[in-house]
Amino acid sequence: MSGQKLKHAMLGAAAAGALLVGLAGQANAVPVILDGWNFNLSVANGQFFSGGGAAISGLGNATVVDHLDYAGRSSVTQHFVAGSANGQTFTESGFLDITDYVKETSVTPISILFPLTGNSGNTFGAGSTFSNAGYHVYLDFTGLRGIASTVCPGGAAGCITFTPGMGEVLRLILDESDTDPTTRSLVLATYTIIPPSGGTFPAFFGGAGPNGTVDITMLESPAFAPAGPAAGLFTDSAGNNLASPPTLHLLNMHALCVAPCAAPTGALLGEDVVFSIDNNGNYNLAVNVVPEPATLSLLGAGLALMGFGKRRRKSRS
Repeated sequence: MSGQKLKHAMLGAAAAGALLVGLAGQANAVPVILDGWNFNLSVANGQFFSGGGAAISGLGNATVVDHLDYAGRSSVTQHFVAGSANGQTFTESGFLDITDYVKETSVTPISILFPLTGNSGNTFGAGSTFSNAGYHVYLDFTGLRGIASTVCPGGAAGCITFTPGMGEVLRLILDESDTDPTTRSLVLATYTIIPPSGGTFPAFFGGAGPNGTVDITMLESPAFAPAGPAAGLFTDSAGNNLASPPTLHLLNMHALCVAPCAAPTGALLGEDVVFSIDNNGNYNLAVNVVPEPATLSLLGAGLALMGFGKRRRKSRS
């Protein structure tokens, strides 16, 4: 699926979810995807990697961003009881390597630094926006927890819901050589997962390599303040810092199980199985907007008309 299609699909799902929550009286906010934002890696210039060495220098900014692209791998430990994951807990850890970004009104990815999971044909050399091709950026996450279920939206055979506040750690890291945050790395930002966060796996435990989709909503905190009047890590089209909240950080990804991709067999009282998952997708920014009362009334009327039309079709069938 293309980046634009992923973005629009995510926006539609998020808006629909927020609207339903609003109609239930819990919230009226609808997330709106931001356009033309900036990802300013230059804030790391003058900082130092863990372990010392020379100051970081030569990093530029990704401007007029539609979305960031990423790819990576995670390890999921799923608990089973009598061969079933329904209602059971899981824990996930891994990394997402940010490989490139796409500008607004464009479909051409632009490489970011030196992606570990991309091809070796990185065209960014001396004098480019990202002049130090030895650096790369990735999202490191450990201890994400949640619940698996077989009672899922849209009739999917399997789904998951992340449970925030369970000791999880999510960090955006600038690294010099690998995805080991303990060696020559700099934490750019930390994140907190908030609802709604989860996904569906139509055939997660059936056959080789089944696909799923996962959407994660996060709040971001910068790891350090830029010196002087410099802008922050994320800014809008006018150069204003995008604080979180109200800015939401959204991960929308495809998840491909690579091993073992099957539920355990046998009437076991309890068993943990470790799955390896390949992930790739988009990183977007959004803000929650509360529609005017008139807009909410129109949305409610539209839903009522949709239901009325559905009932009319049913009565005629």
